[in-house]
Amino acid sequence: MASYNAFRQWCGLGRFETFEELKTVMSNGTSVMFAALYRSVDDIDLFSAGLAEFPLEDALVGPTFACMIAHQFRTLRQADRFWFESSAGPHAFTPRQLATIKQVTLARIICTNSDRYARNPMDTIQVYAMRLPHPVTNPQVSCSELPDVDLMAWQELLPPSVPSSETNNEQDNDDE
Repeated sequence: MASYNAFRQWCGLGRFETFEELKTVMSNGTSVMFAALYRSVDDIDLFSAGLAEFPLEDALVGPTFACMIAHQFRTLRQADRFWFESSAGPHAFTPRQLATIKQVTLARIICTNSDRYARNPMDTIQVYAMRLPHPVTNPQVSCSELPDVDLMAWQELLPPSVPSSETNNEQDNDDE
C-alpha cells in the first residue's frame, strides 16, 4: 500500500517535506513520534497517520481518509447499474420520477413507515432525521407537514388504440 504522503498527493492535499509540517494536520506529539519512528515523511504508514489527522469539521476523520472514503463511494455509485440516478437500462427512472424521488426526505420516509398503531405513534420528527433536533436549525415538525411522495410520476398510461381481448374475439367470430 502506498504511503501516507503518496495518498495525500493523490487526494490533492499536497505532500509533506518535513516532519515539522505534520503539525498542521495532527498534534505536535504525534508528529514528534513519527519523526522518531520513520527516517522520512515519505515512509509514514497511511493508516496510522490517517487516524492521527485532526478530524474535519462535523466529521470523524481527517482530510486524507475523507478523500479516500468519498472516492470509494463515488466509484461504487458509478459502477452500480442499479443506482437510482443511473440512466442506463430498462429499470432507469424517468426525469419526472427522479425529481419526485429527490424531493422526498428521510424524515418523510420514517414518518410514512412508522407504526401508526403503536401505543405511542410517531407524530413528529426533526426535519433532518439523522441530526439532533434543534429549535432553530433542525426543528421538530408534524409528520403531516412533510411533503409526501407524488406517485403520479409512476402512473402508466395505456395508448388509446390498444384493442381489448373481447374486441379481438368478436372479430374472430365474425370471420366464421
